[in-house]
Amino acid sequence: MSPLAGETTFSFLRRIAARYGMDGAALLAHWQWHGHRPRHEGGARRADAEVLLDGAGRSLLAGLCEVGEDALQRALPAWGLSDDKLTEPAAGGGERAGASGRRRGG
Repeated sequence: MSPLAGETTFSFLRRIAARYGMDGAALLAHWQWHGHRPRHEGGARRADAEVLLDGAGRSLLAGLCEVGEDALQRALPAWGLSDDKLTEPAAGGGERAGASGRRRGG
């Protein structure tokens, strides 16, 4: 499954889940998430929510959708963005294990 040009990574993850008849939460469970999904002051979820993935997270997504990372880089604006929280060492000083992502507002 290919992303739409300019699509958010979060939207793409949700489309992948829907395509395979999965609940979005079941697909998102493949990543270790940091932060909470952005909300408006009234508590409603923001439509412009985005996620940033670390290198392992990007590789995982590319493998799930069977699309090369170069194609994902061209289509998804947040693909190459990083966040310090994703590169911090794990508790105890070791490296983080597995794929990670961070939620943020648009």
